[in-house]
Amino acid sequence: MKARYQPVSDIGPTRQECSEDRWPLEVGAFWFHGLLLRLCAFWWIIDRREGEDENGSRDKFRALWVISWLTLLIVMWAANPTGTLSKVFVVIAVLRLVEIFTSGLGTLLERRQYARVRSLITIAIYTLQVALIFAILEHGLAGNAFVSGHSHATSAFDFLYISWTNMTTLGNDIYTPANDTARILQMLSSASGLFLFGVLLAFGISRFPKAQNKKL
Repeated sequence: MKARYQPVSDIGPTRQECSEDRWPLEVGAFWFHGLLLRLCAFWWIIDRREGEDENGSRDKFRALWVISWLTLLIVMWAANPTGTLSKVFVVIAVLRLVEIFTSGLGTLLERRQYARVRSLITIAIYTLQVALIFAILEHGLAGNAFVSGHSHATSAFDFLYISWTNMTTLGNDIYTPANDTARILQMLSSASGLFLFGVLLAFGISRFPKAQNKKL
């Protein structure tokens, strides 16, 4: 049977999400998340239509979307270009970062299925993608500003090392940010690591009651 869909016309907070016992700032976060969804390509291409999906086609498209982005980010990172192309890569990387943040925020807010992370594998892939994204941003926006002695980061691996260590250990002992742009990128990459850890915790907590119910 062909899958039947209905367009999702309202991505703002539901009545339950706007209940009186919620803190006003939390309700504001729901509205902000709805706004972010409208900026995400995956929302318009895949998740804007919901309903019966007997063949699981949307889940396949979602998986393909995540893997395609990972492949593209690896190619962009490995190319490590200079000039105008590096700025184009920065824009593309920022767009993907917004999508990852939106999906993670949907998980923290426990929003509907289409607006949240769906598996631990996805979170792991997101972590790698964010590391690649900040490596691209660091190269494109602060290419000479990560200094080590009398030299600076130049290779694709240098920037991935900086990005990864900022995310996982909140810094490294080799490269030092030499200007405000580099410092801001370092702070953002560290914050992204903490954010993804929070998403992981929220995902685990959301699954815990279901696991307990199965045992009962």
